[in-house]
Amino acid sequence: MAQAEEWGLDAVVECSLESELPRTLEVAPRVLMINNRPIASLPENPKQTYHLGSVETTPNWWHQFPELRAWKSQPNATLVSASCIGAAADLQQLEAIPCDAALIGNSVMSAPDRVQFLQALRS
Repeated sequence: MAQAEEWGLDAVVECSLESELPRTLEVAPRVLMINNRPIASLPENPKQTYHLGSVETTPNWWHQFPELRAWKSQPNATLVSASCIGAAADLQQLEAIPCDAALIGNSVMSAPDRVQFLQALRS
């Protein structure tokens, strides 16, 4: 994080396991990305468990951890939710907590019509 700051960048600190969250918040990142998939616990063959995870991870952690809400109350704290986002309802669930951004990758890349998929997310 210090090196990124020296270069004028913000480090995106990713957390994918509930057990990692307290330690992650201790470093007080400006940008925190909660990966809704437990990436840190995936075995060498991720196809076995890659389907695990849910967009509900970010809202669940929001409600479960007062430390997360305290971190978010700081000026310029940016919360990003990543993975398992594939519908407008998922984004609405994230907006309610307040989540600043969503990383949407696989859903877009596997959509038959990517533009139409992204437009549907906005409705």
